Amino acid sequence: GRRARAPAPRGVRSGARAPTACRASTSDASETRVPVPIEADASADASPPTRRAVVSASLAGAASAFLVPALAAFAEDEDEDEEGGGDEDDPTGLQALLRRLGGGLEDLLPNAGHVSGKLKQILVGLKADGDDIRQIAALNELCEVLVISSEESLITLSVDSFAPVLVNLMQAEHNPDAMLLAARALTSMADILPNSRGAIIHHGALPQFCSRLLTIEYIDLAEQSLQALEKLSQDHGGSCLREGGMMACLSYLDFFSLGMQRVALQTAANICRQLPASDCWDQLSDSVPVLTNLLMHDDSRLVESACTCLTLMASNFSARPQRLQAMCAHGLIPNATRLISPGASQVGPSTYHGLIRLIGACCRGSADVAEELLRNGMAATLKTVLAGCKVLATSSASPASPVVSADQLLEVTTLANQLLPAIRPESGGCAKNAPFAAL
Repeated sequence: GRRARAPAPRGVRSGARAPTACRASTSDASETRVPVPIEADASADASPPTRRAVVSASLAGAASAFLVPALAAFAEDEDEDEEGGGDEDDPTGLQALLRRLGGGLEDLLPNAGHVSGKLKQILVGLKADGDDIRQIAALNELCEVLVISSEESLITLSVDSFAPVLVNLMQAEHNPDAMLLAARALTSMADILPNSRGAIIHHGALPQFCSRLLTIEYIDLAEQSLQALEKLSQDHGGSCLREGGMMACLSYLDFFSLGMQRVALQTAANICRQLPASDCWDQLSDSVPVLTNLLMHDDSRLVESACTCLTLMASNFSARPQRLQAMCAHGLIPNATRLISPGASQVGPSTYHGLIRLIGACCRGSADVAEELLRNGMAATLKTVLAGCKVLATSSASPASPVVSADQLLEVTTLANQLLPAIRPESGGCAKNAPFAAL
């Protein structure tokens, strides 16, 4: 009838005093409080939670060992930046902080340490001025590392160390291979590490890329520069515009294959999406004729990108009628009207309504443009589009009507409303031969 004593836990000396207790379950679902000793052997038989605690403490100590110096150095750099005006490419200082923190991860992440050591060797090879063979080998190795790596594995890469060296190698006129590989490395860096784009621009890469497109000597280097501009324009379209990126992409468009032409137009669209509020006509004026002619291109993607650029330009110049008139001076209105007129070559829905928005933006900002549209039969075109609209649910709805939603119908009717002049009460309506009487 005597209850059996529960065995002592592993690693505990028998007979030790136990001021605390824990629960132990028995076969008959009853609970017996078993003494748990305070004293225990500090041996390798420690329980798993104790080992996890030791590892966590070690990691915390290692993290604090490099976090504290990195944050202190970052604070000193921030004070210096404030005195010197700061860095407009990294206004928050986040990129600098991440680079400093990345430099101390070698102790925590062995793979990062291995990559970091390899990158240091590559950087030494890139700086071997006068030794072209060694520089080419380092560039090839860097390109291979960038291609097979991810953003996480390149956390220790210092863009501020590599970017100026690569930009300098892009100016090695005596070594075309070095220029091409340097441009390829910068392109991969901008693609894999989006946060590095600001630093790449800060160290002067944009003028180099633009110059290789404005003066084409090596087509492969020009194509690589175009791909780099496309990456950089995604976040820094304003900087690309100031450095002449629009004309760099469009000046020699016919020299490139259709795929590269699409990249060039995508770059131009990225720049136009980030146009400044100030008057930037000087940087855009030369690109308007090229984009206007592209509206007649056979490739639908090029037409759509050109339409996007022109629509964003027109919206930006909506408060400047003289700029809108200058845009329309190269045949913009006839080309756009021809694409949306009944019986014209079929364009995609997004391109069609982009053209409607483009014409509406030009018409809204300039009365001369509205008059030209009326003289060219825009009223009859809109009447045909509205008559076959499915949204109105009339018996004469056309299956080929481009207006298939209420938002698209609103765009067309808004354009029609912008074409209509204000009617004076004493005029009694409009004359039958007025250009807008077709509505």
